[in-house]
Amino acid sequence: MKIIFVILFIANMLHGAEINPKLYVGEPTELNMYYTQMQQALEKITPMDETSKERLATEKLLLLKLQQLTKYKPTTITFNHDFLNKESIEQEPFLQLFNHISKTLEKRQNTQKNRLTIQEKLSFLKHRIENLVETKKENLRLYQLQFAYYKLMQMRDEAFIKYSTTIINEGQELIKLNLNNVKFNTKKNKIDLEKTDEKLKKIDTKFIALNLTKERELLSSETISPKLELNFKQNTQLKNNTLKVYFDNLLLLALYEYQEKHIDLLLTKQQEMRNVLTNFSEEDELYTAKYLLLKNISGSELDSIDSIDSMMFTIKEKIETMYDDFRAYIKKPLFIYDENPILASNILNAIFIIVLGFIIAKIYHKQFIKLHNRRKDMSTISIKVIANFGSTIIIAVAFLIAISSMGLSLANFAVIAGALSIGMGFALRGVVSNYVAGIVIMSEKNIRLGHFISIDGTFVGKVMDIGLRATVLRSIDNTHFIIPNSDLIEKSVLNLTLESRVRRIYVPFKIAYGSDIKKITKLIVNAVNGATHIKILREIEGRKPNIWVHNMGESFIELELFVWIEGYRPSTKSNLLILIHETLIAHQIKMPYPQLDIHLKKPQSGKLLSKNFLGETFDK
Repeated sequence: MKIIFVILFIANMLHGAEINPKLYVGEPTELNMYYTQMQQALEKITPMDETSKERLATEKLLLLKLQQLTKYKPTTITFNHDFLNKESIEQEPFLQLFNHISKTLEKRQNTQKNRLTIQEKLSFLKHRIENLVETKKENLRLYQLQFAYYKLMQMRDEAFIKYSTTIINEGQELIKLNLNNVKFNTKKNKIDLEKTDEKLKKIDTKFIALNLTKERELLSSETISPKLELNFKQNTQLKNNTLKVYFDNLLLLALYEYQEKHIDLLLTKQQEMRNVLTNFSEEDELYTAKYLLLKNISGSELDSIDSIDSMMFTIKEKIETMYDDFRAYIKKPLFIYDENPILASNILNAIFIIVLGFIIAKIYHKQFIKLHNRRKDMSTISIKVIANFGSTIIIAVAFLIAISSMGLSLANFAVIAGALSIGMGFALRGVVSNYVAGIVIMSEKNIRLGHFISIDGTFVGKVMDIGLRATVLRSIDNTHFIIPNSDLIEKSVLNLTLESRVRRIYVPFKIAYGSDIKKITKLIVNAVNGATHIKILREIEGRKPNIWVHNMGESFIELELFVWIEGYRPSTKSNLLILIHETLIAHQIKMPYPQLDIHLKKPQSGKLLSKNFLGETFDK
């Protein structure tokens, strides 16, 4: 596996070209020097055909734009502070300040949207550069310059977003600090609002008339006249302008309600403003920014709620806000990887695909296990192998699809996997070893479900499950052993029921010297054959109970009773020992005891000698 990843890594390094960071990384002075050198090199190139001429002109234009971008500095945004910090402020200049901040907010929002477009272009160009074939190498410099151009534009946008965010925050604080000093002409605003509302109704009535005229023309000629089309366009423009006036009056009334701490009325005005935004023929980004700015300013006051009705209204407003924020969040890049913008929606899609893959793999595994009940011609272990291997493949495919859905290159993923496999190979070598051992065990037929096995004489039990990592044994005590599959490959395994469930067991016992072996053999064999409560094979020729002499010790003769049994019954040996003991006692056959004969021999001299601690002998 590691060799495959290394080969993919080398192939990826040799294929295509690399991004030239000298075109966009560095100080402006260094970049301009590099651009000048490149421009001088371009001047020496003589185009061979019309295509080469157009490409060369585009490269020179891009170099010029790059030089302009290195000189970029965010335009200073200032507010008119002359009317602020006074005891009385008119609503018109205050509204101008509000509009100025809203325009800055609009520019920031447009810049944020543009960032995603630029990032998609960078991702496309990076893919083009890295996968450029030999026949298209003449386009490499053009792609490099385009990549650098969008990279510098991205840096410019990031600088503007950072700067504008500071300005917007300062503007919001200015509005909050001076709002209480503004003299709102609410009477005039309400009158203007009513007049504008009447005007909107007339415009809507005119739209009804225009639509009726449109239907008549379509019935007669299947097309509409240019005059009617112009009337539609003019009426739409008039409605949009009237809605803007209506919105501005609502805004002034909402600011007044905020000033007076009338939260109920403030929320009502905000809801009306939201409805106005939906009536525009197309989204007006400036007025959307005004609405968002008002919400940001009034957000701190929404916690001071008195009535239950206001609370419910606020909850509804917050839910709508959360929904809008969520939609904006999932469309915004969370981070950039390999010049690919990773959106929250991409991650959610990837998670959904992986979860779906796990569900499908689980269903597949269960259905294949159930197949064993219908297909008796297939072995249990074959079903298990196909089920486990198939579910693993499904999960792997789901993971690769999830990676692709995020816009990530599988080639780059292979490079990362190759690098990680070197470190993870050491950390997970045990897991990989068990995984491979599991596949080997399931592909062979030496160990199968239902077999009784013994591992090094330590673990004895029935095989209940063979997984990819471990095998489960159930002992006669109803305890379960989880054995790593590598142990079943590396250690000695005794399979008690590999080819047949019939096996022979040995029951050793001892008799004293001088006992009649033939008589004892006959008595024990007859007793075993008559003990029908002990389940052994008695009638099959060649597998009848019998006794052998196993050993002759110092004080005993060791015999072995061997019988054939079916399955694994540890209690059989105990029952046979009890039977042997009872039979020997019943026929008064003595059991052997350890004996030791000691013979004392007198010395020939008749003297007893002893030794002192120095080892010298003396007469005692």
